[in-house]
Amino acid sequence: MKSDPPDKMVIYYELVQTTKEYMRSCMPIQAKWLSEVAPHFHKKKDIDEMEEKKMPKARR
Repeated sequence: MKSDPPDKMVIYYELVQTTKEYMRSCMPIQAKWLSEVAPHFHKKKDIDEMEEKKMPKARR
């Protein structure tokens, strides 16, 4: 799954670790969905802070 620019948030089912990490069965999500689906766990303030963070540089 490649997109340009890369998606800020994804949800995945499986994480495979070899010499690199690979996510399997993943899809992009919108941050606001987290507070709609699990408001007891994800607070709006925390989600807003996550959206403002810069993405780390990609490893090659």
